[in-house]
Amino acid sequence: MPDIHAHAGVMEVLIPNAKRDIIFKSGHLIPLEQSEAFNSSVIKFLNGLEFYIILNSQGVNAAVKHFITKLKSEPGVKILEENEINALEYSFLQNGKTKDAIELFKLNTVVYPNSANVYDSLGEACLKDGQIDLAIKNYKKSLELNPQNEYVKKILEQLQKK
Repeated sequence: MPDIHAHAGVMEVLIPNAKRDIIFKSGHLIPLEQSEAFNSSVIKFLNGLEFYIILNSQGVNAAVKHFITKLKSEPGVKILEENEINALEYSFLQNGKTKDAIELFKLNTVVYPNSANVYDSLGEACLKDGQIDLAIKNYKKSLELNPQNEYVKKILEQLQKK
């Protein structure tokens, strides 16, 4: 229902740290109708919140360490989606925190190793940091996962000419 989604969107924007999640095939009693999906969503939200609390209070290295530890102790646990980590990485990169951004980009390759995008992004960050060899390595991995990426082909060609 469009009105409900519009109201939920407004609440998500206005409530600090809120996150909207849509659970299909349920009504007003989501915890009863879709208990597994509801619990999974709540746990993911709390895990993500815990990650951000550590990130903001202890820094990138501590947050990445926490993330990896959580993944090892609870395989399959969802903390953040690829695009959420990617957005965070780029916010660090755009704010001149290149080393921290690279650590987050590396985390994304651990969590989503089959995504061409995470290696492309890490290559971009390494390039910005002057780590040409590492940039080439990650661009090659990205191209291996997505051989049709013309942008990465062009970047690799330029880098390998140097």
